[in-house]
Amino acid sequence: MASNILNHNREIFGVRLDGTDLWDFHISLDGSGGYNVGDGLSDRCLITLLDTNDGDCVWMDELIGKDTYAWSEASNPGITLHNIGLTGVDNGTIWYQKDRISNRKFIELYTKSELTINEGDLRLHLRKVRGNNGIYAYPVDTYVEDGGIVTRYAGGFYQGFFRDCEGAYKVLPRRISNGLTFEVVMKRQEIPHDGLTLNDVHPDNKGFFLYIGTRAENKWYKGYIVSDDFTKKNPTYFADDYLSGEYAKSYCLNSQYVIPSKSPYDLNGYFSGDYLNEECSPNGCKRIKHNMYHGDAKLIFTSPEALNTYNDNARWTDTNGHRWVENEVLTSNRGYHTGKSSVSCNCSSYFADGYLADNVDKCDCSIYAIDGYLAEDISIDPSMELTTSGGHDVWQPNVVEIRSDNKFLMFDRTKDGMTADKWEEGTEVVLSDIRIPDMENYFLLFDRTDDGYTASTISSLIERKGKEYDISTDIYANAIGFRVDDDGSIGYKLSVMDCDSDDNLGVIEEYTHPDIVKYGEWATVAINIVPVGAATDECADSVSGKKMRIVIYVNGRIRLVSKELPILDLRPLNDTCDKQEGVPFNISIGGGTQGLCDVIYPDFMSLPEDVLPLEKNFGGTFIGYIRGMRVHDCPLTFTEIVGNSIHDGTYLHEVHKQR
Repeated sequence: MASNILNHNREIFGVRLDGTDLWDFHISLDGSGGYNVGDGLSDRCLITLLDTNDGDCVWMDELIGKDTYAWSEASNPGITLHNIGLTGVDNGTIWYQKDRISNRKFIELYTKSELTINEGDLRLHLRKVRGNNGIYAYPVDTYVEDGGIVTRYAGGFYQGFFRDCEGAYKVLPRRISNGLTFEVVMKRQEIPHDGLTLNDVHPDNKGFFLYIGTRAENKWYKGYIVSDDFTKKNPTYFADDYLSGEYAKSYCLNSQYVIPSKSPYDLNGYFSGDYLNEECSPNGCKRIKHNMYHGDAKLIFTSPEALNTYNDNARWTDTNGHRWVENEVLTSNRGYHTGKSSVSCNCSSYFADGYLADNVDKCDCSIYAIDGYLAEDISIDPSMELTTSGGHDVWQPNVVEIRSDNKFLMFDRTKDGMTADKWEEGTEVVLSDIRIPDMENYFLLFDRTDDGYTASTISSLIERKGKEYDISTDIYANAIGFRVDDDGSIGYKLSVMDCDSDDNLGVIEEYTHPDIVKYGEWATVAINIVPVGAATDECADSVSGKKMRIVIYVNGRIRLVSKELPILDLRPLNDTCDKQEGVPFNISIGGGTQGLCDVIYPDFMSLPEDVLPLEKNFGGTFIGYIRGMRVHDCPLTFTEIVGNSIHDGTYLHEVHKQR
C-alpha cells in the first residue's frame, strides 16, 4: 500500500496486487465487515446433481442426474438416434465381445443400432466407458467407502452427451452465459487394477476428473484428405496383453496379423498367460498331448511365423512339421480340443466359440452357430460403402444440407418430382450437395501444358478438393479438462489454436502449487468458469474473440485464478449430424476422453493406428473415489462455495486440522 497525505485528500490509498500470493477478500455490501454462510447445500441455479449415495442416481452402468433439478432451458421432445452404432461402438455405448461376434451381427450393430431418449427426460445420463478392441481396461464401479456409496475409479470413467447435434435435445448449456460452476467431491487414492489403462500409455494425463467438449475427432477422417501427420501407435502391446514385450521386439501388428520380421525367431521369446509360456530348448519343443483339454500342460508353439494370433485360426505344428491343430474350429480361448487334427481347411474370416459346434466334423468357413442353428456369415470389405439413415456417404466430407418447405423449390416437371397434388402441408425437404471447395480462379488453373487443367478435367481437382478436411478446426476451444497431478496440484487443460504448431493446435494449462488436494482425504473442488466482459448468449452461433477466466476452489479456499482464455465454444463437428451422433457436447466424470484410441471401423478386427490430439492431451483418468458432481448455471459466490464445502464435510475437516 502507498499513501500521499499531502495530495488534498485525493487518492489517499492505492492498492496493487502483484499476483505472487492469492488471498481471499470478502466485501460485505451491508458494511458489517463479515460474511454469512448459509445452512445446507446451496442449490441456487443448480441444474444437475449426481450423488452416488442416492439410489435415483445410480442404475446398472449409468450415473443419472437427480430429477429434482433441471436447466430452465432444457428440452427433450423425444428423439431417436438412428446412426448411433457408427460412433457408439467407439466408447462402448454399443458393446459386444470382439472375439464372440460374427461379421453379420457386427454389421447389424454398426448400421442398425438405435438409441431412443424418452420425451421429457431432462436428466443427465453418463455411461461407463468401454473399449471393444480389448486394448485398454476401464475399471470403475460403485463401492462402499467412508460409510457411503461412492464410485471407485481405477482407470475407467463415465461419459455422456448433454445435447444432440441439432439442439432438439439439450439438458445442459453449451455456452457459459453469465458463468458456470462445477463442483466435484473426490478423494485421491491409489487403487490397484489389472490390464493396460490410458494412464499407462499417457502418464502425463493421469488425474483427469472432469472433461467437457467433443468426445472425439471426426472418425471418418480415414476416408478424407487431411494434412495432419498423426503419431502412430506403439505396436509393443497386444489385445488382452497376450503378446509379451519379448515377442514384440521381433514382431509387429500389421493387417490384423502377427507378422514375423526377417530376423530368425528367438526360441526364448514367448507369449504370456496360458498361450506360450515355456521356453523351447535348443533341441526343439515338446509336442503337446492330444488328450489335453484343461490340463496343466502348456501349449508350445514352434512356428510362430504361421500363427495368426489375432484371428486365432492358425496352423500349429511341431519342430518335425507334424500338424496337430489347424484351425479355430478345433480350438478355444477357454480350452483346447486337439483330437480332430486331421481336419484340413483354411478359415480366415471368423472366430470360434459360437461359430461351429465341436461336434461338427466338417469345416465350412461360411457358417457359424446362431441361436442353436447354423447360419451363413458374410465377408467385410474394409472400404465398404456406408451410408447413414439420411443417405450420406460416411467417407465424403463437406456435405451441405439445406432444409426447406418452400413449394417453389420443390415442384418440378419431372416424372417423379413433387407436384401440387402430391404435396402434403408441413413437408420439409432436405437438399444436399458437396460444398464448393475454396480454390483459385479457374482461369488461372487452365493452360495449354500437358498437365494443365482444362474445362473437361477441372472436375478431378474439384473432387479432390472436396475430400479435404481440417480436423483441428473441430477442436479449438471445444475441449477442456480438469486434473489433479500425483503431487496434489490441480489445474486445467484447454485446447486452443496455435498458429506456430504444425497442426495449428495447442494446449494451455495452469496448475497450483503441490499438495493442494491431499492424498487420502475428501475434497470439494469448485470450478467457476466466468466470461470476461459481457455474457455469452446461449443461442449465439459465434463466440469469436470472447474471453473467459477459470477460478478453482478446493475445500472452500481459492487456489487458482487463470489468465484470460479463449472462451469455450462447444459445438458439433464440421460434418453432417447423422455421422457424429453422441460425439459432440460430451461431459465425463472420473476421466478425460478416449478420443479415437478405441475407434472401430467396418473391418472391426483391425486395431487403431493413429494417436490423435484428444487422446494425446486428454486421454487419462482419475484414480480414487468420487461421491458426486453438481453443475450450476451461474457462478457461485464465495460464501456459497464455502457453504457447500461445509455441507460436504470437507471445509470443516480442513479447519479442524489446522486448529
